[in-house]
Parts: sequence; structure tokens; C-alpha cells
Amino acid sequence: MALALICSCIALPASAQETEKVATEYEYMSDGGYYVTVIEETPSLLRAGGTITGVKSATYYNSVGVAQFTVKVTATFSYDGITAKATSVTGSTAFHVTGCSLVSSSKSMSGNSATAAATIYCNGMTVKKSLTLYCNGIGSLS
Repeated sequence: MALALICSCIALPASAQETEKVATEYEYMSDGGYYVTVIEETPSLLRAGGTITGVKSATYYNSVGVAQFTVKVTATFSYDGITAKATSVTGSTAFHVTGCSLVSSSKSMSGNSATAAATIYCNGMTVKKSLTLYCNGIGSLS
């Protein structure tokens, strides 16, 4: 008796990233600086059915284009084709120059949104930055 084994495999390149960029926004401030906000998500091939993990990060650049700090929210959502719900959230802050420090931070989730906020003292100014990541019922992030 012959036994046949059929294997279906998907090969990912060694350089496959854990996230892929889905959106980039620029926000210009009155002091001449600006934020670059990026949304990244788990590639569809790496997702468990009905869940998605996303990252929204905002990096502040001063008026001469030097990165000062980054605030980030990372969240996991479950979705069913109609609604979505945040199931976990983390927040983080990174500093790219000396003279910046974290004053306070918070994180929260409600329904289909996850938020991280940070108050930062950086080179003589105090800045509060809040980021909210949303997921719709079909697993799209915004």
C-alpha cells in the first residue's frame, strides 16, 4: 500500500519583516518642528485568524530636522468582520538626543481603540503627545 504525503508550505524570505508600514503622516508645528507618524501592522501571512497587532509611532523632529523623541503605542485587536475590540496595549518612549526625559506616561484601551500618551520634557519645553490606534471590523488599522 502506497502512502502519499502532501505538504503545502509558504516560504518567507529570511529578510521578512515582522511588521509592514501601512500609513505615514506629517504634522507641522508652530515652532518649526514636525512629527512623522507611522502605522505598521503584522503582515497578513503572519496573522492568526481574526487578530491583528499594530504599532503607531510619532517621532518629533526639531526645526533643523534632528529627531528628538518617539512615542509609540502597540496594540492587539480581535475582529470578526463586523466589529473590532482592543485586547492589549503597551506604550513606550524613546529619546534620540540628550536633554529629553519622560515626565509621565499612560495607556488605555476602549472598544476598537488603544491609546498611549506621554508627557516629555525636551530641551527646555514640555510636550504632551497622545497616539490612538483604531481597528475596524475587517482588521484595518488607522
